[in-house]
Amino acid sequence: MGLSFAMGKAFDLLLTPFEEFIHRQATSGLLLMGMAILALAAI
Repeated sequence: MGLSFAMGKAFDLLLTPFEEFIHRQATSGLLLMGMAILALAAI
């Protein structure tokens, strides 16, 4: 149980920054798409 718990904890520590990165990229992509649509609508 000790090794499994330690591996799970290490995996969580690795996954959290990765998930944060994915979330930021998704948010940036949506913001960029929204601004592009806004710019096209203003033409």
